[in-house]
Amino acid sequence: MARVGNEQAAVVREPSGGVTVLLLVLNAAGFALTVAVFYPGVITVDAIAVYNDVKTGFVGDWQSPVMAKLWTVIDPLTRKVLDLPHGLGGAVVSMFLLTISLYWLAFTILSLAVARDSLALAALVVIIAISPPLFIMVGVIWRDILLASAWLLAAALAFASVNAPRLLFIMARAAALALLTFGLLLRPNALLAAPFVLAYILWPAAFHLKRIALLYFPAVIAGYFVVQLVYYGILGANRQHIMHAILVFDLGGITAITKENQFPVNWTMDQLRMLQASCYDPAHWDTYWRVPPCQFVMGGKLEPEKIFGTPVLVQAWLKAVASHPLVYLRHRLGHMEAFLTIPHSAIYLESIGKGVPMFPHNSYFVRLYETTNALKESFLFRPLTWLLTVLATLVAAWKYRTIPTGSYAVAMSASAVAYVATFLLVGVASDYRYVYWVVAAGLTSAVMTALAWQTSRSGAPRPISQRLASGDSKEVGA
Repeated sequence: MARVGNEQAAVVREPSGGVTVLLLVLNAAGFALTVAVFYPGVITVDAIAVYNDVKTGFVGDWQSPVMAKLWTVIDPLTRKVLDLPHGLGGAVVSMFLLTISLYWLAFTILSLAVARDSLALAALVVIIAISPPLFIMVGVIWRDILLASAWLLAAALAFASVNAPRLLFIMARAAALALLTFGLLLRPNALLAAPFVLAYILWPAAFHLKRIALLYFPAVIAGYFVVQLVYYGILGANRQHIMHAILVFDLGGITAITKENQFPVNWTMDQLRMLQASCYDPAHWDTYWRVPPCQFVMGGKLEPEKIFGTPVLVQAWLKAVASHPLVYLRHRLGHMEAFLTIPHSAIYLESIGKGVPMFPHNSYFVRLYETTNALKESFLFRPLTWLLTVLATLVAAWKYRTIPTGSYAVAMSASAVAYVATFLLVGVASDYRYVYWVVAAGLTSAVMTALAWQTSRSGAPRPISQRLASGDSKEVGA
């Protein structure tokens, strides 16, 4: 007999051979389309920084040292198999293929699992994979895309194996936990979102508030220590004080609003006037770092005078926040508003690679980019759209939380909401890529909510507790 979940036994209905072949072909075609459009991948500033670490052997924590270490492993293998040229242009292929492989494996597993109950919704899963909000970024070398692909595959494995035989069930959970941990190590700011995915992996049959309440804070603490252990214990990463970027942004915001210098340094009169009037941009902290004319903050003072990365900056931040708590809140809410509402171009094609081709020069990619760039003013690329989407799926799926489809929608939506919420406190930029996991969670949760509604109307099995109460236990296996 098929394995029974903790809260619900279900009759496992595998899709017919013809349906399985059809979905495999569609997903394979999607993978091939991705390669045709994006090969060898879209290179970003972050990708260049990570690859420079790979080349030099430097291990830092500004980007993910786990991504850099993984790159050192897969790059030689990919070069050997595909006979790629030296340099970043060839090295990017390995990370590109890894990302899109995780992405399409996730959608393949998810579509096959959904096909047990609905061929139409299974086809919709494949359509989602090639929809502009997701597809435009799948070929971009960013850890945000890799995180979303890994977590989506983890959720797909958990959903597909709810009623699998015990060995397969255990193997799927182990793989899902590894993918969850990998995603967290790519982006530690996902710490508050990870426990919801963890709860789903452990108990995919139903979502229970008591369980998540008991699990949440221990999981956050455990995740924090895993990051510390892997980054600084195992990999020996150098601390580059990325959290101090948040402090600089906050001090700049409070300075601009109060018109009083909050930084622990003295400025010229012209510099102070710029800090008070023109340097502050609630959407980005880059104005204090590398955007003229205010890059003097980092390049002229905080780094040369060795204040960035020291307790001096932390103490200045604590003093500023304690002295102006409402101003700090106003600054943080202003950043969140900019993050959620400013229209974003999904990817950027600036020529910053010093001779390295930054994006695929083929007609397919150019057409896709031109189309989506024309839509950047629309709702599609505004993070607020996707926050509202996951809030809607969370509410709509709540009454179905005791069945696997509803459990998926609730857990992934809650994870996405928590992920967005972290940017209220730690956000320093407002790129669309920061909500890529939210987009993936929202679109797949919408399908799961629809499937939960469909199966509930067709008389699908109720939770075990309800069936036992009514004396119906025919489907409850040992």
